[in-house]
Amino acid sequence: MKFCLSILASLLVATTAFAAPSDIVSGSTNSSLFFSKNSDDKYEASLYLATEYDHAFENGLQVGGLLEGAFTDDSNAFTALVGPGFNLNAQDLANSFYATVKVGFSRVSIDGDKNTEFTARAEAGKRFKLSESVSYVPGVAVTHVFADEADPTFQVNIFKFSFLF
Repeated sequence: MKFCLSILASLLVATTAFAAPSDIVSGSTNSSLFFSKNSDDKYEASLYLATEYDHAFENGLQVGGLLEGAFTDDSNAFTALVGPGFNLNAQDLANSFYATVKVGFSRVSIDGDKNTEFTARAEAGKRFKLSESVSYVPGVAVTHVFADEADPTFQVNIFKFSFLF
């Protein structure tokens, strides 16, 4: 995790050498209650939190990172990813289609067993300008944790916003 954060910090510092940048901060949260009983006859709740930071350039390229956490009663997962992206409308980021690819690591803890796994994510979506500095950002993402018997996770983002500054 520290390794991913140090890479993210290095990439963000390195981007200051380029002209006319724009910063994009995105966030989403999802809280859900599962109505299924586990082996202890208890109901489980889960919470998912994520935030992203991307630094965009005049030519449409962007670089950034993603931090997310998922928590349940008996497990949790922390993910840190970094990577490039591309905006189709670099002159108006608040109304742009975009695509990103990020790689990094996930730290998963289930019933006290902890594993760190290589993780990759591809995401595409469209920003819709709500104000000068806020955009609504629906999109889709595919995340794959490269662990034994792990399948890719498909995500539809319907409650995600970007703050541009």
